[in-house]
Amino acid sequence: MHHTVLSASLVLAALAIGCGGGEGAGPASSSSAKAKTETKSATATATTSEAPKPAPAPAPAAGGVDQSKPENVLTALFDAAKNDDDSKLSSLCAEGKGDGDVKKICAVKKGDKKWAEFVEAFKTGAIKGTPKVEGDKASIDFTFGPDGKKSETMNLWKSGDKWYLSGF
Repeated sequence: MHHTVLSASLVLAALAIGCGGGEGAGPASSSSAKAKTETKSATATATTSEAPKPAPAPAPAAGGVDQSKPENVLTALFDAAKNDDDSKLSSLCAEGKGDGDVKKICAVKKGDKKWAEFVEAFKTGAIKGTPKVEGDKASIDFTFGPDGKKSETMNLWKSGDKWYLSGF
């Protein structure tokens, strides 16, 4: 911002000097006064107008998860287990949707009897291959389990611009 003001002031000052606002007598002094006024005006304009800002990145959902891609949702599930953090799990499911397993995952909280089982099962989770997306449905192959060797496919569905867990 300061660079814009400084640059505009310098450019206008240089123009004023080049247009007779420099050394000399008579009309040059009124040109100099006019140039100073123009410089102040340009400086005020430069400080009030800003360059256009780039469009912001998509904001994460209320739970803090970027649900614009199905793999982000599954990765958030694995991260919750790895980081012992239940704060984002409920945002991975749409209310009233998903199979029983998915509903349990999204509802589990630290301190619940099932929390330790959740962490043990998904802390080694990893996506295998590329997600298969067809319209508003997606499937992602992944591994999980205490040793990370159990294979499964997570199904997801899209509502609006957000992906949610559906079942596995």
